[in-house]
Amino acid sequence: MKQFIFFIMLITAQSVCYAQSHPKVDSLFHYLKEIGVVNACEYNNFRQYGLLMSFGISCDVVPGIDKMSSYELADGTKMSDEDLLKEKNKVLAIKRIRHTLAELNADAIESHNYEFHEPCKDSIVAGVTLKMISEDGIPIEMPEGADFKRSNQYGKLFFKYDMKPCNDGIYAAQWALSYRVLLDKNANATKPLNAELLMKQLKPVFNNKKIEKRTILVRYDEDFKGYDDKVALKKGFDFFNMPNPTNDGESNTLVCKFKDKTLAKSVLDNLMDSVRNYVAANPHEAYSILSDDYFGNNLLVNLFSGGAMMGRRGANKLDVYASKDPEGYYILLNFSKNCWNVPKDWRTLKKRIHGKSENYKETW
Repeated sequence: MKQFIFFIMLITAQSVCYAQSHPKVDSLFHYLKEIGVVNACEYNNFRQYGLLMSFGISCDVVPGIDKMSSYELADGTKMSDEDLLKEKNKVLAIKRIRHTLAELNADAIESHNYEFHEPCKDSIVAGVTLKMISEDGIPIEMPEGADFKRSNQYGKLFFKYDMKPCNDGIYAAQWALSYRVLLDKNANATKPLNAELLMKQLKPVFNNKKIEKRTILVRYDEDFKGYDDKVALKKGFDFFNMPNPTNDGESNTLVCKFKDKTLAKSVLDNLMDSVRNYVAANPHEAYSILSDDYFGNNLLVNLFSGGAMMGRRGANKLDVYASKDPEGYYILLNFSKNCWNVPKDWRTLKKRIHGKSENYKETW
């Protein structure tokens, strides 16, 4: 529903959409979302092409688990019924994806399917490039002489599956699915997001006294030589990697923690409603946004990102993240310049200046 309302606002604010996502791909996406394989798709206008819609999914699966009534984990415990259903759905999704790809051949400009099968080893690679879809959901014939290989005007759906034997006779498999389509070639970003203005509009959302709040300051000076990549990963420093920054960089993050799920969801809804209102009113400022809001399970989900246009550095950037763990729910609002993300140790960090860190003494 939010996705629908958001795009009604966008269409009202600018021109009519140039094209549509293919209805059969939409149906597949909603099925995958319903069974819990994907949470949201992304809309962005950072690149010069226009307004793009995309999603990407990657799953590890246990071949044949869809036919099992129970499953024993490596530690000898039995997988819960809830988790078993999730694992079964990931395998069953493969059949739905392949069925959709077969149906889409009728509306494809180009399609390919490669399969390799032998005992205990399978590989499948399939993809289609689709005709543009009108607002009425009807495929449009490609103009004569059009170069669809170099154009982003045509939806592209790609699927890959690999299965191989693992240790002790256990088999492992992975599948991945990606889709991208241009919705409006005239809706590309023409200027950076006004991060300062949007930040001011969002701050009142956090005025609730029941919200636990912390701030994080990270600053890099121009002559800072940075961390060695392997050392940074091992010590768990930053998400963003700036081994040789060409400018001074600073990142300010507001971290909000909620013990109450209802309050957390209410604040997130209000926050993202404000973001969507801003984007609808300023559709030519650079941004990417997810279609649905949710809290990542033990990971940060980047719900919104706005800043410089593709390939440009130095502009202010604003990001909204959401996460949850056994201790509570978290919303992060990150305002930065030349520092493109929040620090990896955001739960404990107070500030990091020129590589020297100071943590909060009290635990949350």
